[in-house]
Amino acid sequence: ELRKALKHFLDGLEIKPLMPNVWFRVGTIGMQLREWDTALRAFSEVVQQEPEEGDAWANVAAIHMHNKNPAEAYPALLESLKQNRNNWRVWVTKLYACI
Repeated sequence: ELRKALKHFLDGLEIKPLMPNVWFRVGTIGMQLREWDTALRAFSEVVQQEPEEGDAWANVAAIHMHNKNPAEAYPALLESLKQNRNNWRVWVTKLYACI
């Protein structure tokens, strides 16, 4: 069912791409399906449309960390922490990115 939902969301975004909430859902579905490129593209759209969305920045960083690319994750972690300084998970991820 998630694959169908993802396809329908992407079809809708072709018609109306300026929907950051829908892009966020596409990103979370992509992460659940382990479609990392789709998830990264979706969360990148979210942060381009709403740069103050700290959770989307954190997800961009999480995908980069999953892909073993901490240098790419670090700037996204900094942006996430600007918006949400109390999220301990982001602080832990930043620690791992620095190691």
